[in-house]
Amino acid sequence: LFCHYGPSISAGDCTGVEQYTHYAGYQGAVGARNILLPLKDPGMMDFVPGTTFTDPQVASVGLTEEAAKEKYGARKVCIAFKELKETDRAICDNIDEGYIKVVYLKGNYKILGASISSPVAGELIAEISVAMKSKMSFDMLATVIHTYPSHSFALQAMAAELYYEKLVKLKPILNFLKKIGL
Repeated sequence: LFCHYGPSISAGDCTGVEQYTHYAGYQGAVGARNILLPLKDPGMMDFVPGTTFTDPQVASVGLTEEAAKEKYGARKVCIAFKELKETDRAICDNIDEGYIKVVYLKGNYKILGASISSPVAGELIAEISVAMKSKMSFDMLATVIHTYPSHSFALQAMAAELYYEKLVKLKPILNFLKKIGL
């Protein structure tokens, strides 16, 4: 946020990065903090969530599937995808359009990005953003209790599928450890 040509600070659209009001507000707050305290926080994020408030809403954060495959290679990138009509909340509300798509790394389940089309996509993408910021792997989202039958419960259910797959893979190791008394 600091200018290279003097003691000025820039935030928002003039930085040339993501053009979102919420990002400009974040950068403004960081800039004010940098002025008032001896900090040099650049106020730049690796990923910024965005939502288009249409009906349904469309939201995204981080890398797309294509960008992730280009960056990490197709073999290292996995996709979790769920049609919204397959979720309990959507069934309750008679919603038949929309989806949740999470892009993550094979092996460590690091979340690389997500896109969501849903009546509450802006709220759901915030949960993915928090998980990414806190470096929570996608499978561990299964260990966070979500209310049922909320829209966000679909994220927990998607993560739980990965979490249980991982546990099944560990079963032979656990059986071996039992045999040797550990």
